[in-house]
Amino acid sequence: METTKLKEENNVATNVNLKKEKAEADAIVQDAFNRTHRFLLFELEKEQYGIDISYVLEIIGIQEITYLPGMPRFVKGLINLRGKIIPVIDAREKFNKQKAIYNDRTCIIVLELEGIMVGLVVDMISDVITVSESILEEAPKIGKIKTNKYISNIAKMSDGVKLLVDCEKLINE
Repeated sequence: METTKLKEENNVATNVNLKKEKAEADAIVQDAFNRTHRFLLFELEKEQYGIDISYVLEIIGIQEITYLPGMPRFVKGLINLRGKIIPVIDAREKFNKQKAIYNDRTCIIVLELEGIMVGLVVDMISDVITVSESILEEAPKIGKIKTNKYISNIAKMSDGVKLLVDCEKLINE
């Protein structure tokens, strides 16, 4: 009789622990769902990329870029933005895309990273989105190789996949 009573108490304790663990797991999932990030979407060759809005200072139209000799190909040169000299990189070059002629939709996203301002030339700006952490996935890998070292995450949206850029790697590497 005592053995049966002990088994029942043990089962009740196990059920309570399982319910507690499930509630904790549900809270973690809900917390991830509630946490959101905002991204500025830009396009390169009709593909959409997102960059964390916290890095974005402003968006300006394309302007004259002063060539800077001896720099890697992706560094287009320098611009003077209200008295501040800012290096400009071309996102197409960083992502190994074909060169394109700049047009009236081409713009420069002015980013600030660790106190340093950098301009990023993109084909066009398309939107600002808010993304829940629950729909973010790590960028895919092929074997041990990451498909693109500048992509940190993928956001699965109703209108397609958005490639989310790792701003620090994009600027620093």
